[in-house]
Amino acid sequence: MGFQVKYEEITSIRELILAQLDRWIEQIDAVRSSIVEIAAMSEMHGEAAEHVRSYMWDYHMNLANMIKDTIETYRSSFILYTDWYYNIDSDQMAEMSQDSMEGLEENIQGARSDFDAVAEEVADIERELSAYLDVGRFSTTCMESCFDNALAGVQNVRT
Repeated sequence: MGFQVKYEEITSIRELILAQLDRWIEQIDAVRSSIVEIAAMSEMHGEAAEHVRSYMWDYHMNLANMIKDTIETYRSSFILYTDWYYNIDSDQMAEMSQDSMEGLEENIQGARSDFDAVAEEVADIERELSAYLDVGRFSTTCMESCFDNALAGVQNVRT
C-alpha cells in the first residue's frame, strides 16, 4: 500500500518552521548587536570596565554565537531533510510505501527530540543571560505545533 506525498503541505510546514528559525536568528543578532554596543560604550572607563567588556565578549558574545550557530545548523539540516521529499518523485501524485511512512514518522520524532534538546539548551542559556541582560524569551510554541501537526498528518495518512 502506498501513500500520496502532499508537497503543498510539506512546503507549508517548511515555510513556517524556516520563518520561525529566521526570527530566532534575528533575535540573536539583536542580542549580539546589543553586546557590541555595551562593550563599545565610551562611558566605560577603568579596570572594572575592562573586565566587564572582556566578560561581555568572552562569555556573552560566544554564547550568542553558539546559539546562532546551533539554530543555523538545525536550519540547514531541516532544509536537507525536507528537500529529500522532492527527490521521491516529481509527480504531484507520487506515492510512498508503508516503510517510507514509518521511517518518516521516526524521522519526525527524532527531529522533534533534537529540537527539544536544542530548545532546552537555549532556555538554559537564556536563564543564565537573564541575570545580566534582558534577552526576552524564545518561544518554541510555533515549532512544537509544526512538529505536532507533521506527526499527526503522517499518523492520519497511515490510518
